[in-house]
Amino acid sequence: MPTRYSTNFPRLKSDDEFEDLILDLCRLEWNDPYVADRHGRSGQRQKGVDIFGHPSENPLLINGAQCKLKTGDRQPTEAEIEKEVNSAREFSPPLNQLIITTDAPRDANTQRIVSQIDQRELRAGGFSVSIWFWDSICQRIGAYPRLIVKYFHDYLSNLTTAPESERLVDVPLRMLIIGVETKSKRPLLEVALELRGIQVRDSQEISGIENLLVDGLLFLYQLEDISGLSRFAGRVLNHKSFTCPTFVVLPGNLHHQFLKIIEELGGEIQKVKLLDAHQAVNETAKFISEKVFGYGYRRRGSLTTIDLSIRSALTRPRYAFLDINWESYLSPPHFPNQEEWSSILKPALDDVRRQVMELGDSCLIQFRSVLQLPAAFALGFAFNIRLSRLAVWARETGISDFRQQYWASDTTASHLNLSQEWIVPLKSRARSLAVELTNGRDIHASVETYFNQVGFMPDAWLQIGRENSDTRFSKMDQDCAVAFVDQVGQIIRNVRQSGITDLHIFLAMPSALAILVGQRLQACGCIHLYWYTNPSYQYAFTLQ
Repeated sequence: MPTRYSTNFPRLKSDDEFEDLILDLCRLEWNDPYVADRHGRSGQRQKGVDIFGHPSENPLLINGAQCKLKTGDRQPTEAEIEKEVNSAREFSPPLNQLIITTDAPRDANTQRIVSQIDQRELRAGGFSVSIWFWDSICQRIGAYPRLIVKYFHDYLSNLTTAPESERLVDVPLRMLIIGVETKSKRPLLEVALELRGIQVRDSQEISGIENLLVDGLLFLYQLEDISGLSRFAGRVLNHKSFTCPTFVVLPGNLHHQFLKIIEELGGEIQKVKLLDAHQAVNETAKFISEKVFGYGYRRRGSLTTIDLSIRSALTRPRYAFLDINWESYLSPPHFPNQEEWSSILKPALDDVRRQVMELGDSCLIQFRSVLQLPAAFALGFAFNIRLSRLAVWARETGISDFRQQYWASDTTASHLNLSQEWIVPLKSRARSLAVELTNGRDIHASVETYFNQVGFMPDAWLQIGRENSDTRFSKMDQDCAVAFVDQVGQIIRNVRQSGITDLHIFLAMPSALAILVGQRLQACGCIHLYWYTNPSYQYAFTLQ
C-alpha cells in the first residue's frame, strides 16, 4: 500500500510554486528558517542560484539551489547543468554546495554527469554539486508532514480538519494539568505521561488557556480528604467547554462526594472520565495517553508519517508528534537500573509502540533520538524491522546533505567492508559472547576494565567495526548506515548458531545508528547492554 513517504506527489505546474516548495525544503534541510531565501526575481540574472542559505551546523558556509521545473520527464541536459555551475562560481560569497533541483524522474545518466562535475569542482577547490530529482523531492515531502499539509491538502484523510491540521501538524501532543494545591514535587502521573510522549503543562503557568491548543485536560486532586474538594469541583466545571478528552483523577473513596458537589453546583460532567488516584500509575497513564493520542492524531489530519522525538534532555523538539521525555530517569550521571527500566521505562515504551503500530503497517515512524546508546538500542529493539517502517534523523557535525541526515531503515544497503576481530575465539559450548560494536572507534580498554572490575570473562569476545575500514565511517550516510547494521545483524545471527545464548553488547556510535542496530537483533537470546561511564562501562539492563 502506498504511503505519504513513498507517494509520487503530483508535479507542480508553476515555477514560483516549485521554487516555494524547494525554499521550504532547504529551510528544513539546512535548519535555517530565517536566512534561506530566494535570490532575485524571475527573469533576473541569478548567477546559477535561485535559493541560498546557511546550514545550521556551520553558519559561515553558503548553500545554494537551482530550480529546473521541466513539467515532464525531460532531463536537464549536461549543457544546462554546466551553465548553472559556471554561473554559480560568480556567486558572492562563494558557495559551499550547489543543489540542482528538478521535477524530472531519477535518471542514471544524469546522476553520472552530476557526479563527474561534482568531483571536478571539488578537486579544483570549489563547491560540491548534487541533484534532487522529483523522486527524492517526494521522499523529502513525505518526511516533513507540514509540507504535505501546505502543498497537498488532498492527502489529509479528513479535509474538514485542514485548517486545524495546518496549525497542529508539527505540534507535540499536550495536556494541561489542573489541581488545587501547591505541589512540592511533580506528580508521578505527570512524569508517566511525559514518558509516553505527552507534554504536560501546569495551567497556573499559562495565561489564556482557553485559547491554547491542547489535546487533553487532566484535573488531579492530590489530597486524601475533602478539604479542597469543593474548590476542585468548581475548577472542573469552569473548563467544561473544552472538547478535548478530559480526565479527573482523585482517590476512589472521594468519587461519590465529588459527584455530589458537582450536582449541588448545578453542573454535569458526562464527558469527563473519572479515574482512581490509587490505581497503578502505569495503568492510568496508559489509559489517558491512548485517548489523547487518538484525539490528537485525528486533529492533525491522520497523516501516516509520524514524527517522534525521544530524549533525555530538557530541550524540547521544534517538530514532533510525540515528545517522549525520559529526562526524569535518564540524565547522566544518573542511569536507570534494571528495576526502573523494567517497571517504568519499558512499559512506557511498550505503550508508545502499541499506539503507533495500531495506525497500520503503512505508517512510517521517524525518530529524533537524543538518548544514551543502550536506551537508543532498546528503542530500535521495540520497533523491530519485521513490524515497523522506521527512519531516523541523523544529522552529524559538518554534514547538511539530506541522505546523510535522514536514514530510512528499509533502504537498499550499499557495499561495506566491516572489520571483525576475535579477542577470545569462539569455541564449542560457548554460551556468552561479548561484542564491542563501533563505527571506527577503539573501546577495548574500557570494556576490558569493566570485565576486570566485575570479575567476569565471556566465553567469546568479538570486535565489530573497530577498524576504520571505510572512509564513510566518519561521515556516515544512509546507504552506509543501513549496510553497517545489516552486516552486524548477519554476523551476530551467524555466531548465535553455535549456541550463544547471552550477548553482552558495548556500543560506541551515533544514537541513530544504535536504533537501527537494535531493530535487527530480534530473537537473539538475552541481550545485556551497558552504559558508558568514562573511563569504563556499567551494566544497564537486559532485553529478551
